[in-house]
Amino acid sequence: MSLLWNPTQHSDEENPLWSWLRAVEWSAWPLFLSLPVAPLLLLVMSPWTLMITLLILNLLWLGLRGRFVSVTLADAAVMIAMLRWITGPLAALLLFTRGRWTLALLALFWPFIVPVLSIIARPRVGPIQAEFMRRLGYEPTPINPLHDSER
Repeated sequence: MSLLWNPTQHSDEENPLWSWLRAVEWSAWPLFLSLPVAPLLLLVMSPWTLMITLLILNLLWLGLRGRFVSVTLADAAVMIAMLRWITGPLAALLLFTRGRWTLALLALFWPFIVPVLSIIARPRVGPIQAEFMRRLGYEPTPINPLHDSER
């Protein structure tokens, strides 16, 4: 089912939190995946081209994000995104040594810029979280409908 997260090894309080976090990331997944990649792309492409490309990818993602949910891909993306703490400072250092201060700052602070950009995607976290919960084996009940009303 998943690379890292095993819902049977976690409590009924931890699984919804995990699902909520993955739903927030899934809502703007192309931007989330850009965390380790975008700083490196700044070495070879214009920041405007990069941001417009990411915004277009994210707009295309809007049509898929609620229809397709993958626990395995969401789990893998978390591990990939962790590389941002290496690639961002590395790209910033390389850009700084080339005298490209503005791009160096953009590369360094990319992890703080992505959440602002993802607001444009108008995240609908509830329904996506409910789908992640279903994928973890939780079923809607009358007491907890797993946000079916938001679909």
